[in-house]
Amino acid sequence: NDIWKNLYEFPLIETNRIYGKNEIANLPSWKEIFGKSKYRVVSTSKEYIHILSHQRIYTRFWNIVLSEKKLKGKDSKRFLKIKKTEIKNFPVPRLIEKYLEEITKNEGFF
Repeated sequence: NDIWKNLYEFPLIETNRIYGKNEIANLPSWKEIFGKSKYRVVSTSKEYIHILSHQRIYTRFWNIVLSEKKLKGKDSKRFLKIKKTEIKNFPVPRLIEKYLEEITKNEGFF
């Protein structure tokens, strides 16, 4: 029942500081999502700052390619796999929308 109710989000890991790719993969929350799935980090975004009335959210997006067709973590059933070309059909929070707009322009994502 928060402000992002009924919006789709990418898998999310909340931290109180910035982590490098080797550090973040050792966090329990990473393992809950990805389990023993094999992956490759393609890129990490710049930092996005999203200002809400009661807080500031500092965000980085990690572009990850999985070797398997399915995630192998305990929370993996919560996620929906969609094609890149279908992302625009899903309602997302403004923060994610800004990221998608930027990568569409800069990386030819769609």
